[in-house]
Amino acid sequence: MGKKLGELMKYRIFAVFAIMLLLSACVSSNDKEAAKLKEQGDEHYKNHQLDSAIVVYEKSLALKEDIDVRNSLQVATNELAAVKNARSIINELDSLKTKLKQAGNDSEILEMIKKVESSFNEFKKIKSPSKTTISNFITTLNQNDTYKSFETRTSLAIISLQLGNGDADIFEYIKLLEDIIEKTSFLDIYK
Repeated sequence: MGKKLGELMKYRIFAVFAIMLLLSACVSSNDKEAAKLKEQGDEHYKNHQLDSAIVVYEKSLALKEDIDVRNSLQVATNELAAVKNARSIINELDSLKTKLKQAGNDSEILEMIKKVESSFNEFKKIKSPSKTTISNFITTLNQNDTYKSFETRTSLAIISLQLGNGDADIFEYIKLLEDIIEKTSFLDIYK
């Protein structure tokens, strides 16, 4: 009986050892796959494919929790939100430009220019992760003379229309607005 018990113990120890070896191989395999997925996510992010980067980072995290991957996921998610917000505002500015062209009186023009001013200010306040394409653009926007000039022209057009003196050159203003919208074409790099 003692001999059988000893052999049984050997088999159990061997089985436990084999299971531990298999589990460590699985963990090692998961670690390698998670690292590979992080690299793929980083490549998607570098190519401005934010949706894809997010999906791949999430797959990596499903295999293994990693603070670097978690941070990369957060940056990509925040940048994507900023890009979507920027696109929405640019679409609004483009719509307002069309409405300005069709406006029939000073009151309608004034209403549209006030909305342009509001949307433009909203665009400048978009929060995005630092050192990203969109954050660099917004920083430039807040410091660039062209944009400051546009803000000034917007304020002057509003004052002129409110005073009713008709000095606001709406066609020149629309051209400036078109130029501003054109400069936001950098958003096209985001896929």
